[in-house]
Amino acid sequence: MYALHQMSRSPIYGWQLAERIAETTKGGWRPGAGAVYPILKGLVRQKLARTDVRGGRKVYLVTPRGRARLALMRARIRDGGGRYMELRRLVLDIVDPVDRPEWAIEQLRRSLTMFVELSDSVDLVPSARGRALMSRQGARELREALSRIEHAPRPGTGSRRARKR
Repeated sequence: MYALHQMSRSPIYGWQLAERIAETTKGGWRPGAGAVYPILKGLVRQKLARTDVRGGRKVYLVTPRGRARLALMRARIRDGGGRYMELRRLVLDIVDPVDRPEWAIEQLRRSLTMFVELSDSVDLVPSARGRALMSRQGARELREALSRIEHAPRPGTGSRRARKR
């Protein structure tokens, strides 16, 4: 989907896609040709993308069918992340239970950092109204989460069922 997203902005070479992924993930993933080109060829095979030759080089362009698929994915992400958000549980299952507290704290830190970057950035969120909404709603969500954490049962204080009686 990220490849289609990049193609929707402008035609793209395979190596450009790899570089943009590396930049966007801050080096977290630097895909090689063995990862990028099979994906691009698959998108062409599915008729989500097409190729063109420009300056003697093959570029990839999104097709109308690809734009429709990208629009569907954007809607799913907008409406709560779709299946992607639920896939986090697969990663959590891999993390050793002993390491989960630190892992969860690091995930929270990264999410909050990204949220602050978004809410502060004219480049990432061009609308001042959107940034203000993020700040207000984000603060409200944080207050609600903190309240749930503060009122959660503590280890050694009995189960929730016992406390409800």
